[in-house]
Amino acid sequence: MADLVSAVERFGVEHAHLVVLDTNVYLHHERKLEDLDLAGELGMGIADIRLIVPMVVVDELDKAKLSSGDKGYRAGYSVAYIDRLVQAGGRVRTAHYARELDPCGEVRVEVLLDRSGTPAYRSMTTRSWTTP
Repeated sequence: MADLVSAVERFGVEHAHLVVLDTNVYLHHERKLEDLDLAGELGMGIADIRLIVPMVVVDELDKAKLSSGDKGYRAGYSVAYIDRLVQAGGRVRTAHYARELDPCGEVRVEVLLDRSGTPAYRSMTTRSWTTP
């Protein structure tokens, strides 16, 4: 349990929900990642969300890009979208609590570089690494 608490503390998110999606969500969910309402799908209301993408998921998506049909397209799309997000600072959506009809929390994406829980941002295009 101490390892889990330590890993969560490394992300520095006290009030955000940490979410890790299985590779199959990126490949087979009816909605693409940019159209996916994580808070709604997971019943989190207007909570802030930190979407953590482990390197194993990125590697599986990289391999799946070679597949034919929708699976290959969705894998390539997901890798490119995640790459664009992390290169731009990781923000998917800003919080909008004032909107009466559709309030929502902030959503950010981070690629998890290694088992220590160190967040890093990997450019899938250039294969370069930076840490915050």
